[in-house]
Amino acid sequence: MYNTSRYILILFTIICLAYTMPALYWLIFEKHIRIPVIEYSSVSNEFLFIRFNNEIPVRTNSNGDTLTKNKYEQLLPLIYTNQLIRNGNMPDSIMGVHTDVHAIHFNTNRYKYTPKNMFVHNIGLYPLFESESDRVNLELPPDFFRINNSIEFITASTNDINLEKSKLFNQVFINKGFSFPAKIIAGIPTTRKSIDEGYFIVDNTNKLFHLKMTKGQPYFEYIQTPDNMKITHIECIDFKTREFYAIIFDSNNNVYVLIQDIYSLIKLPITDFEQEKDELRISENIFFKNITTISNKELKVWIIDDLYNTIAFHNEILVSKEEAQFGKIFSVLFPFEIITKNASSSYKNFKITFSKNILIILTNFIFTILYISILLHKKQSFKKNFTEIVLVILFGFYGFVGSLFFPNKN
Repeated sequence: MYNTSRYILILFTIICLAYTMPALYWLIFEKHIRIPVIEYSSVSNEFLFIRFNNEIPVRTNSNGDTLTKNKYEQLLPLIYTNQLIRNGNMPDSIMGVHTDVHAIHFNTNRYKYTPKNMFVHNIGLYPLFESESDRVNLELPPDFFRINNSIEFITASTNDINLEKSKLFNQVFINKGFSFPAKIIAGIPTTRKSIDEGYFIVDNTNKLFHLKMTKGQPYFEYIQTPDNMKITHIECIDFKTREFYAIIFDSNNNVYVLIQDIYSLIKLPITDFEQEKDELRISENIFFKNITTISNKELKVWIIDDLYNTIAFHNEILVSKEEAQFGKIFSVLFPFEIITKNASSSYKNFKITFSKNILIILTNFIFTILYISILLHKKQSFKKNFTEIVLVILFGFYGFVGSLFFPNKN
């Protein structure tokens, strides 16, 4: 009975150490790895880079020539417009087009997707704004809708279902062939947007629909998608250019933009993108779009024109924290790590990651020899401590500490 309790305590210690010690190691030794900044010059038609050497930015062009800060900004007039105007260095024309500062600002938009965008809690209640209001600003409606076996509008102040409005919208859903319940409801449920375009809804059979309210009446349209396409996530966009409604992700990690008004889906020319792990950035200007994907190991940049054709492409390998010096030392010290925090999600996740470094066998062997030496010094029997030796062989540092904390006293 004594040994059973002791082994339980040792295993509990191993689990606690596998959770706390790696976290403490990363807290003390992990260094932030700066990702290069990559832009495309509308002046020289080449990629420009900002890389960091000991936190000091180094600006270069595609040939590797070092650029001063002023020269770098002059090559990117669509990004540093205000600074160049202040310095008197703003060109009169860019790519043969007369410089129009208002047009530059209007056509400059940025969007960033991280996996946390996908893994968020949703309460399932959505405000449906009036899309053609006579008011200058959007106003929050008195009710919220939900979609289960039907669409229902619930008055916020009384918590009662608005039967008349629910029946009106529900009939439109049925007439358009909507299959309840909804798998995805995506929109911008706030008044802090320039215009309301309602919601994009995926039904139970993976069909895509567009819902909004105009003059108090339902607007509900079916959107044609590629055959067998399974939508996994939708990000609605509020760009000033009104070029597309949303960015849509499917189960094959393809990314599409949904063109405004005509409901055309255009596939972005990105490859090897994993929506549950990687980051996606889209920035656009008056001439082209910069599409950047960032994974744990690689950064890729596509420059595309207004027809979504690729103008230029660049990729480079990134050093992950596991490949950095402090990461390599970690993989030699700790045989495995228990993680409850996922950088890609706001939710708690229980995950065990094992060291892939072959040298961990040597580390465990060293701790085993050290433990055996302690047993010899204390003149204890190997036979009575066989289980402890096995635990040290398997769990290395964790087993070594656990066995010392709760020694065999028989």
